[in-house]
Amino acid sequence: MRSIFLSLSVLAAGFSCCAADGDGLLPTGGFRIRDPFVLAENGTYYLYEAKPWSGGRGVNVFTSKDLKSWTPKVPVMELPESNACTAVWAPEVHKYKGKYWLFTTLTFTQDPSRPVRKMLQDGYKGASPQPRGVWVFRSDSPMGPFVPVKEGSVTPYEWMCLDGTLWVEDGKPWMVFCHDGRAALRRPVALHGRAR
Repeated sequence: MRSIFLSLSVLAAGFSCCAADGDGLLPTGGFRIRDPFVLAENGTYYLYEAKPWSGGRGVNVFTSKDLKSWTPKVPVMELPESNACTAVWAPEVHKYKGKYWLFTTLTFTQDPSRPVRKMLQDGYKGASPQPRGVWVFRSDSPMGPFVPVKEGSVTPYEWMCLDGTLWVEDGKPWMVFCHDGRAALRRPVALHGRAR
């Protein structure tokens, strides 16, 4: 069945904390979320969030049948303790060729042995640059568990990249992402184990 993708950026500003109703469901406005993304499929809406945005180690999902009442969140991707990321953010899940693909941004502390060269060469004026890249995870279900397609980002390590999203053009999967906070770039993304 055809998937519909929605952005809840307008709703995000209105989310606030409150208790679940008698059915254990949370009303829209019953929780806070940042960088929301919704996948709509087969009458269910899947709302993905980073957990938490700063210092988090994974991604959660809420589900709803009507965009008004939501199940409590459950984890769909957890990073191992050996992964030294400092922030997980901007998760998106897309269905492609029968699998579910999670694109999310991971930030790491600066590693002096692998400087963020491109940012520094281009006169980056922000706070201390940190390695940040888009990682891709795969699952058979929108409920996870999602596993990495490779150990590392699909964007170059020495770039500061974020906000990856899937774009399929002429049957080929591409990832559109932001590089160094400037402009969106498009590059082939490796799905099913090889670049297409």
